[in-house]
Amino acid sequence: AGALLGIKPIITLKEGEIFPSGIGRVRKKTMLKTIDLLLAYLHERAANISRYSIAVGYGYDMAEAQEYRALVLERLRGEYGEVALPVYQIGATIGVHTGPYPIGLGIVEKALL
Repeated sequence: AGALLGIKPIITLKEGEIFPSGIGRVRKKTMLKTIDLLLAYLHERAANISRYSIAVGYGYDMAEAQEYRALVLERLRGEYGEVALPVYQIGATIGVHTGPYPIGLGIVEKALL
């Protein structure tokens, strides 16, 4: 139904549960919203970004993933300086639920040694 209406949902997976985080009609705006959500998450925790692993995930469109990565890096560098941001292809299991062109961010707190 979302595809017919041109709606792009934004979802958040937090502690094993999925939450709706917004919707949009223009892909670029929803991509920017995901970056805002990442920054809000980091600000909420007054986080030292080096405590986290952050990555871009994508479906089929590697070129779009690289453009998205550049947008994310631009915003992160403005607040946190140089940041590592690898890009990974999302697997088929998630693709069954999202369709062939998902894009987003993953953030995981690193284990303290």
